[in-house]
Amino acid sequence: MSHLTYYNYDGVGKANQSKFKYSQAVRVGDRIECAGQGIPSTSPIFIGPTDQYEGGWDPSTGTIPREINAQIDQAFANVDMNLRNAGGEGWSQVYRVNSYHVPINDEALEAMVRNFHKWVPGHEPIWTCVGVTRLGEDDMRVEIEVVAHGQLQESGDALLAPSKGFDFVNEENTAFLPQYEEGLSSTIGLPPALDSLPVDYGLFEVLNQMNMDRMW
Repeated sequence: MSHLTYYNYDGVGKANQSKFKYSQAVRVGDRIECAGQGIPSTSPIFIGPTDQYEGGWDPSTGTIPREINAQIDQAFANVDMNLRNAGGEGWSQVYRVNSYHVPINDEALEAMVRNFHKWVPGHEPIWTCVGVTRLGEDDMRVEIEVVAHGQLQESGDALLAPSKGFDFVNEENTAFLPQYEEGLSSTIGLPPALDSLPVDYGLFEVLNQMNMDRMW
């Protein structure tokens, strides 16, 4: 499908591309669709003060704050990063938002609205808000996916170029990779049957199907 261009940011994005066979964002013409926020790193390979990862975890430590406001604040910032990595202009081009909450309550809704005012002051995107029983990590309380539309940048810059694969080439990173994969598998209890799932599933759909089939 040559009309589709997929993107994966460094760190968790490229790791999950290899592990789960999905991407963080896709460009279709002048539209960008972003995957729902995913699973945090459990390895030092992804910890650094300049890293930004999808999801409500702290990009400088790789940990998930337990407080819901902090998680939602970070998730909004990471969505903006993901859009820009795919050649967009961040939240200003977002027209659709789906958010998933554990639990869904007034505090979570207020945090979402506060961030909409901060990140999307110029318009009101459509928004579907869903309460679920679990996300991909015990401490994860929010997952956000978006669709954006508008004039996009060309992808010639290295930051904006689509990921071509799992790109950990130095010895230090390679040494930590087994720890990441082992920690990730033990965290969400991945069964061997994961490999048989359709490869075009987003991470949320994969985990949701696993949960429904009682495969944890």
